[in-house]
This record gives sequence, structure tokens and C-alpha cells, in this order.
Amino acid sequence: MGDARNLQKAGVEIEGRKEEENETEETRRGKENEVKRELVSDCLKCCAEDSDDSMSKVVYSGAILEVCMRKLVFYPELVGFIEEEKDKFPTVRVQYAYNSPPKLIMLDEDGQLKETIRVDNWKREHILHFLKEKVKPSSEI
Repeated sequence: MGDARNLQKAGVEIEGRKEEENETEETRRGKENEVKRELVSDCLKCCAEDSDDSMSKVVYSGAILEVCMRKLVFYPELVGFIEEEKDKFPTVRVQYAYNSPPKLIMLDEDGQLKETIRVDNWKREHILHFLKEKVKPSSEI
């Protein structure tokens, strides 16, 4: 009978410990979630939606796609853009420069360089989308 009581007490103690562990686990998870929310909130402070972002409203008068002719074979997406899509953008021209990494040189109304953007890893669709959004159609010039 004494053993049964001891086992019963031990069982109560074990259940109590399990409840404490569960509460501790829940508390730990709650703290982790709070920390995650704080991190995300802190991270998002400097982010803005595209519609509110001042850079999303910037439009250029033209662009130069600069690339090294010798390295062009390593960029089939750029080759495809130049051969098949470039004519859709009359204000964009291709310029070949020895040993130059592929880049878009964005121009203002006076034809002066405003921004340079590396496009080594861009797919054709990305270039098309970017130019449609950022370069004025020729009728506006």
C-alpha cells in the first residue's frame, strides 16, 4: 500500500512536471513568436509598397545596354533580348564595350547617365518588364 501511495505521489509529481514543462514550452514559443514579430516589424520599417516608393515612379528617357561582344555567348538571355525584343524599345540601344559586364545604363532627358544596373543574371522577361516600366515610350520624348 505504501508503494502504491509513493507511485501515486510520483505520478502526481510527474504530471505536475509535465504541466510545468508544457507551460514552459508554451512560454518559450510565445517569446519566440514575439521576437519573430518584432524582427519582422523592425525589418519592414524601411520597406514600402511599390506604389509609395519614390524609385518606382522614376522613368528614364532612354537606356544603353552595354555588353562585351566576346562575352555575349555566355548570356543567351541577353542575346535573345537583343535579337528579338530590342526593336520594341526605340530609345534603347546596344553598345559593345570590351570586357564590360552586361549592364543597363539609364539616361535622363539630356542623354546623361543617371543610373547603371548590372543585368548579368537577368532573364529576358525581367529586362522586358524593367524597360516597359522604366523607359519612356519614344512618343513621349
